[in-house]
Amino acid sequence: MDEDSKIIEELCQSNEYQKAQILHLEKALKQVIARQEEVRIMNNSEIQKSEEMIEDLNKKLANCMSTIESKNVELLNLQTALGQYFAEVEAKEYLEQQLALTREESAKHFQLLKASPYILSSEYYLEAERGTEEAQREKEEILAKLSDTEKKFAEG
Repeated sequence: MDEDSKIIEELCQSNEYQKAQILHLEKALKQVIARQEEVRIMNNSEIQKSEEMIEDLNKKLANCMSTIESKNVELLNLQTALGQYFAEVEAKEYLEQQLALTREESAKHFQLLKASPYILSSEYYLEAERGTEEAQREKEEILAKLSDTEKKFAEG
């Protein structure tokens, strides 16, 4: 019986030792599970922050694209306005040349009339007068066009 008691006692000690081992392993397992849960929560938090950051960046990108598009439209409008401006400058230069030519012609007619009023026949005199009047009308038309063009430049 002594031997049986000894075996029983050894088995009880072994059982106690194994229970302690099981408790220790269960405690370690709970700690590992708790750490894994913490890591999962941290990962989810980081994922959420990253998704929010991506969303913000996408909004900023959309705003930038919108700004670029509006700047492109503005640039196109400015290029069109610049083209119109150069066309109007060319038209103004042409009208100024025409005005100068008309003035020269008018001055020639005036000098011709001034130099020879007695030599001219009445018909030629009337024709010259009509030419001068016509030159004067052309001059006034060109001046009116020039004035309109200058107003357009002033308006923008």
